[in-house]
Amino acid sequence: MQGVFALDEDDLEGVSQGGLVRLSANWGDALDPIVDEETQQNVREQEAIYQRARRVHEMRGAGAAGPAPPPPQPTPIPVPPPARFTVRGMHMLVLKGDEMDDIVQRPGKWGHYVVPYVVDTGNNTAKPFKQNPDNNPAVDVKDGFPGQSADGTDKQPKPDSLKCKEGRDFIVANPSLFWEVGLKTARDILEKAEAMDLAFARRMEGFGSVGRSMVWDCLDPDYDASDREAVMAQFIGKYLERFYSNINPGNTPSIESVSAEALHKHKVFCKAWTEKHYKTLTPMVTAPAEALASEFYSQLESYMQAGEYKLTRMDLARLLMRHPDFAPDFASALHFFSGSLEQSRGGRNASYKQINMMGAARVASYKKLGTLLAERSSVLKDALAELCTPAAFYLHPWTVDWYDILGQIPSVHRYFEDPSQYKGISERGRGGNFDSDMPPWLFGRG
Repeated sequence: MQGVFALDEDDLEGVSQGGLVRLSANWGDALDPIVDEETQQNVREQEAIYQRARRVHEMRGAGAAGPAPPPPQPTPIPVPPPARFTVRGMHMLVLKGDEMDDIVQRPGKWGHYVVPYVVDTGNNTAKPFKQNPDNNPAVDVKDGFPGQSADGTDKQPKPDSLKCKEGRDFIVANPSLFWEVGLKTARDILEKAEAMDLAFARRMEGFGSVGRSMVWDCLDPDYDASDREAVMAQFIGKYLERFYSNINPGNTPSIESVSAEALHKHKVFCKAWTEKHYKTLTPMVTAPAEALASEFYSQLESYMQAGEYKLTRMDLARLLMRHPDFAPDFASALHFFSGSLEQSRGGRNASYKQINMMGAARVASYKKLGTLLAERSSVLKDALAELCTPAAFYLHPWTVDWYDILGQIPSVHRYFEDPSQYKGISERGRGGNFDSDMPPWLFGRG
């Protein structure tokens, strides 16, 4: 698990009513990211220019006899575009704001900005934080643009006709291209799905008497492939640049020491990244669960709506793993199903007694699960009918692949300072023997 959420008022109310205490991935930061790294760097540069100009203005204004010169304008605060991810081939945009947090997933009815932007509060218009040449001719703001919904419910600032361009800075409303969902709605759905998967992992951990990592672990230690370039850019461009800017020029440290330190720090960074990585059910659980659910799929297929919103076998497995009415018995049947697969694999050489006992237990668990599904057929039928609707098909706690969504929206790398305690220490040679000099970083490593 990534961490623990600080409980807000809604969480406290749920706990007081017997609800689930939310221990999950950091969905708050994932679904509400800050601006990208390039924009952060531009903000810092503009802020430094503003501070210098402000000091010059104060000094000039203090001794000026005539009217004071106009003060410099502070750096505008950029607004990040909404987080977005893809689920079942459909793009989903996460909306945030007092009136948008609770929006239930729906086809895209508003336009949205796709780049960081700044707002002119005077006329309630927005322009990209990254300056571009003015449009010629000016853009004609139409219905479907951000802030220009036909029903007047979209409260976003409208695009600046000279600075914003469709497709580059914003997209227009298009129900067939993307869907929208409120931040709180998406967070609740994904948190519940992750919590139910963790509860099922604990069941399988108890049934199999195995370690947590066997049923709940990180499937991708290298993280999302699209994030690796940004990670390396942060390491090289931020840490090493600021580290060596504090070292006086000279022949030390040696190139070999520099290379060794760079590799060491990158290895430690990747290890720490992996240890704090998000985790989910392992294939040891999901693969046999899908196979077990497939044996009941043909009998339950008639409860599903035919067409593009029909559930897959993995969706049915997730439903049986997460639904409170079916999860305990499905876990028991899955345990004996997995045990039977284990004893029948090549080279296992299990005894006849073990095979017979496992086969009998498997048949009994099948019968018990089948009886439960028959007795709760009305509950199962209603659940399948609900999941085959468009809104639930894309996002629902019982079937959503939250792990795939979390991998699509990695955390934005934040700027960090590295105050060195050993500035200038590389000058300290020992008798002029530069080859024997200890690199600066080794002074502080235990």
